[in-house]
Amino acid sequence: MTIKEILEAHFKIEWNDWGQRQCQCGHEFAGKYSSKAHRAHVAEVLEKHMQEREAQLSQLVRDMTDPGACWFDHHGGCQEHGYLDLKPGEQCPHTEAKQLLGDEPNGR
Repeated sequence: MTIKEILEAHFKIEWNDWGQRQCQCGHEFAGKYSSKAHRAHVAEVLEKHMQEREAQLSQLVRDMTDPGACWFDHHGGCQEHGYLDLKPGEQCPHTEAKQLLGDEPNGR
């Protein structure tokens, strides 16, 4: 589900069979309905969605990253992963991915 689809699924407030107001998604509001409560509900749904997406993306990057350590030639290229044209200060993308994932604190 995309963010747009989530927002569309939470756009309307409806009356349920018990005379209570509820979100279009079926979420019932405890007590009196307010737009603040509705915004909080939508924010909670979006936060959960973003956490799930982050976990999926992290796993995808982890799966695509070689766990092997880089080894560099005398020109600074990573021989292990085939990034031979690294400029001074650049890192091998595998090291960068490991750092983003928190799997490697420092790298070249």
